[in-house]
Order: sequence, then structure tokens, then C-alpha cells
Amino acid sequence: MPCLFGATAFAKRMSVLEISEDFLAEKPAAGRAIPVEACGPIEACGDVLFLRNVREAAFPVQLSHIFAFLLMFGCFYGLGSYGLLDDMEGLYAAIARDMLQSGNYLIPHLNGVSYLEKPPMLYWLMAFSLNMFGENEFAARLPVATATAFLAIAIVWFLRSQNRAKAGMIAGIIMVTSPTLLIIGRYIYCDMLLAFFTTMALMAFYRWYQENDRKWLMLCHGMIALAVLTKGVIALILTGGTVFCFLLAKHDKKRMLLAFDPLAVGIFFLIAAPWHMAAMIREEDFAWFYFVGEHVLRFLGSREPHDYPTGPTWYYLPCIVLYIFPWSLLIGALLWRLRKEKTSIGADERMLRQFLWIWFCVVFVFFSLSKAKSYNFMAMGLPPLIMLAGLQIVAWQEAGHEVLIQHFAWRTVLLSLVIMVGTLLYFPIFRSEVVRFPDASYWLLLLPGLFAAIYGFKHRWSFSALEACVLPLCMPILVFLPSAIGGLERTEQPLSQKQPALYLLEKTNGDTIALYHDFDILSALAFYLPKPLAVIDSTSPDLAYGVKHGQRSELFPSLLEWVKNNEGKPVYLVARTRYVPELMQKFENLPANEKLCLNKQFVRVAIFSHCRLE
Repeated sequence: MPCLFGATAFAKRMSVLEISEDFLAEKPAAGRAIPVEACGPIEACGDVLFLRNVREAAFPVQLSHIFAFLLMFGCFYGLGSYGLLDDMEGLYAAIARDMLQSGNYLIPHLNGVSYLEKPPMLYWLMAFSLNMFGENEFAARLPVATATAFLAIAIVWFLRSQNRAKAGMIAGIIMVTSPTLLIIGRYIYCDMLLAFFTTMALMAFYRWYQENDRKWLMLCHGMIALAVLTKGVIALILTGGTVFCFLLAKHDKKRMLLAFDPLAVGIFFLIAAPWHMAAMIREEDFAWFYFVGEHVLRFLGSREPHDYPTGPTWYYLPCIVLYIFPWSLLIGALLWRLRKEKTSIGADERMLRQFLWIWFCVVFVFFSLSKAKSYNFMAMGLPPLIMLAGLQIVAWQEAGHEVLIQHFAWRTVLLSLVIMVGTLLYFPIFRSEVVRFPDASYWLLLLPGLFAAIYGFKHRWSFSALEACVLPLCMPILVFLPSAIGGLERTEQPLSQKQPALYLLEKTNGDTIALYHDFDILSALAFYLPKPLAVIDSTSPDLAYGVKHGQRSELFPSLLEWVKNNEGKPVYLVARTRYVPELMQKFENLPANEKLCLNKQFVRVAIFSHCRLE
């Protein structure tokens, strides 16, 4: 609750328009109206001081409460109520737990061997969280969810600093009501943490460009360094590319040189260099594996093993619609309806929009050219897209299209609800949740939102158009998120191996546990089980570096070696269900005292043990 009150207070502060005493003291001459213009919230035009929109001071008070509630709900609701999902979540959480238990915070280790695909920033934060809140799902996901919340707050803060408080609040709400963004922002990936650091870096750069204050440049370099420690040199390439293209567009060669301020550059190297240098000293092949393999060859699609998704050059075009859905439906409809009309914006906002478009395009082009593709890679390109959306919605409102915005908002919410519910119904694990609509606590969340939306639509509160737009579009996430989380809570299999891990912990009492072939696909086991797993006939690309360098070779035996080495010991073998016929055939040829039988079968995995333990 203190977090919610703090977020509300911050949101209020971000949105309230500060009116100077000089303005309040000045009275227009009789018969003179205070002009309404678009050159800033409070500015002087000749000898007349005017307010761009007199009602802006009162309007965002309601939006600040909406934003604060949605921020806490979208980022933290049900965060630890379902098991860690296989692949990245289980893998990264296992690395963080290993750091905490071993005390080795220099080289990340996965299942007992070095894991050098990513720098350690996310693992450090997760290890700290696990130490503070215990080894559980909430603590594991908390750093990424917190980064998502801070990113939304940063967007509100930045646009307020540009005298666009309403646009900032709208953009913040877009951030925390878009399901795809929340999927990325609640799942244990590096990308949302990377997006937060790079966003802060580029916001600081823009403030430095406006104010020529050295502190912003130092903050920019420091944030880039933290981003490099999160996902590598890609952070430097994308932030540097954005800065270079913007300064090139402004024909400002002088600032290009000033951006390399010696103190700011020193801060960058002081933060980013030590870990990379220490890793190169500790691991002899680090430089080639990390800089060449994980950056250059992955970009070109030539890295081996080829364990990363690929796609066509146009892969991210349809993703743009999904990133800010359902807002993309509203914006697309308004763009088409108002395609022949031009909105009038001031010079400052024109430059801001130019910067945001360059930022988005640099990220979009880079990842479109890359052979490696995944929907979460574009996370650092989403903040400028969201801010542009907020600016455009407010621009349409200020141009007098209030009724049109309100009209399309209600059509959008109905269509988006149909799409979201249909999507949930398509997947069996969520279907029962949508049909029964979780429980009473769910309705306690949804009904007040529905009532507030209808009330805002009917009575128009203090600023009818934008509130009538925002409130309906907040409703779909109140349907989607509880239903999705409810499905994961009650049907963790096949997405998580928490239940098989708990079953093994009840049965084994420290007995030997092994995994057949696919460590990566069943990686959540590594977090829930207390010891590194023997991986029989390993085909895991994530463990390939350690296997290649002969680290912990006893953890990577063949099937016959493992059976022979554990003769007479109670053992358990976990395998994907697809391998059951193959293993049953192999076990038929074993001696009677070594033979393994099927002990327990789950949706995705089967557990074998000595026949005497069955």
C-alpha cells in the first residue's frame, strides 16, 4: 500500500501544472481575452501572458489516480502466484540463485558451468531480490516488473519536463494497459531492464541538448554503461546510433564532439569496463564467445549453436500493432479518419517528435536487419512509440476532435475485449478462466472500473474527451490479466515444471536426479531443485560453453555411464514425454537391478526411477 500511495503522489506531481504568482497577479485589460495557443503551458507572447489550456491544472488529478492504480495492478498483480516458466524464466532465476548460494558474482553459472551469453546486471538484481524476499517466484520476477514500473514513471516525468503533462500521463497509461508490453514487462527477460536504462540515457541526452547542463550528459553515459552491463554492446550501438542520427539531422557537429565529455566518458568506462575486463581474465575464450559470437554472429544469423529465433525483415511491422494494443486500434482509426487534417504543433514539440521518431526508427531498422528476431527485442524501441502516441492523442484533442476521440474509444474497447477474450479462449489453459471469470475479487476490480468509465462518459468530469478515451481502454487489461494469471495458477503444466520439481523433492530426499537431453526446455527444474542436475546426452546450447571447456564433466554423462555410476543408488530421471518410448526401449536392455521404470507422468515430462522404487 505505501507503494501505491507513493505512486499516486508522484503521478499527481508529474501532472499538476504549476502557475506562477506573476501570472495570477496579472489581469487582462477589460475586453481582452487571454489567448489560447500551443507554444507551452505558460509563456509570454509580447506583453500578454497566457495559459495554453486553463483546465489542464485540474484535469490530470483524475488521471494520476488511474495511472497509479494501473501501474501497481499491471506490473505487480499476481506476480508470484504461478510457477516460473520454462526456458528464460527458469534459466535466469537459476543463475541468480547460484550467485546467491555460491557467492560468485563475477561469472554467471548455470547448472554448475559458466554462462556467458549475457552480462550479469539482471542476475545481480535478481540475486539481491532473492536474498531480500526469499527464493520464490515473486522475488525472481520483481526486478523486471520494477524496471517496467520505473519506465512508465520515467515516460510521465520526461514529457512533463517538456511541458506536455497530459501527453505524459496518457503515454504512461498506454504503457501499463497494453497486454503485450506487460507480458514483456513481467517475464524474466533482460529486455525491459535494457529498455529502462537506454530510455533514461536518451532522455538525459535530450535534456542535455536542450539545457547544455553537464549533469545530464554524465547521467546519459552512466545509464548507457548500466545498459551495456544488462545486454552488452548492443546498448551502446543503439543509443549511440540514435544520438548520432539526431545530431546529424540537426546539423550540429559541435555537439557531436561535446557529447564525448572526458568526465562523462570516464563514468561510462568506470561502470562498464571492470566486469568485462575481469571476465576476459577469468575465461580465456570470453572475448570471442561474447563480443563476436553473441553480438556479431548472432546479428548475422551465423552463431552456433543456432538456438535463437529468426524471421523475415518485416517481422516487426505487425508487432507494432500488438505492442500498444488496444491503443493501436484507436490511433489507427483516428489516423485514417483525420488523414487529411494537419495538427498544429509548436517548434519545441516538433523537435521532440523528431527525436522520438529517430529513436524509434534506429531501433526498428537495427532489429529488422538482424537475423535473430523475437518480439521482446524491440522493447527499447517502445518508449518513443508510446510517447508519440500520447502526444498525438493530446494534439487531436487540442485540435477540437473531442467527440471523435470519445466515439472511437468506445468502439475500440468493445472490439479489443472481443479480441482478448477470443485469444484467451483459443488456449486451453486459459479457457476455463474466461468461462468462469475467476472469482469475486476479480469483479471487485472490474466493476468499479466499468462504473467509472460510464460515469466519465456521461458526466464528462473535468476534461471529457481524454478521460472518456482513457477509462474505456483501461478495461480490457482488467479482463485479460486476471484471466491469464488465473489460467497459469491452476494449470502451470506444460509451461512450468514447478509441479514435477515439487514431486521430486517429496520423493528423493537428496537422491540423484538427472535430466535427459533437453535442459533449456525444462529449465525451471534447475531453480526449484537444490543441486545441479546431471544432464544425460546433453543437447543444451545454453550449457554448450561449459561442456566444450570440460567444466563439471561429471554432470554430462551418457545414459549408460550415468546408470553404471549410480548402480545401487536410488535415482530419478526426468525426460520430456516425447522420449518415453525411446527410453523404455533402452531400459529393456539393462540388468534387472539397474532397470528403470516409469514412476510418474505429467503433461510435458515423465519421471523414471528404479523399478523397486516405483
